[in-house]
Amino acid sequence: MNNTLKVPMVIRHREIDDIMVYTGFVPGFAEDDVISIDFEQCKKLLKERTRQNLERYIDEKLKFPFFPTEKEIREDFKDVVYIKFLEI
Repeated sequence: MNNTLKVPMVIRHREIDDIMVYTGFVPGFAEDDVISIDFEQCKKLLKERTRQNLERYIDEKLKFPFFPTEKEIREDFKDVVYIKFLEI
C-alpha cells in the first residue's frame, strides 16, 4: 500500500484591486492565500506556510483533507502559473 501523500502548492497570477499579484495556496487547507507582487517571494511564503500547516497536522494528528490532482486544479483555476507537489 502506498502511504505517500501529495500536497499541491499552487500559485496563481491574477488581478486584485487593479494590481497584478501572485497568490499562493494549498487546495484543501482553509488558510488565507499568501500574496506578493514578486513570484519568488510568493513561492517562499507559500513554502513556509505549507510547512507550518503540515507540521501542525502531523503534531496534532489531524486527518489530512482531500488534495486535488494537477488536472483538477487546472480545470478549476485558469490562471495557475505554478504547481509543485510535496510528497510526505
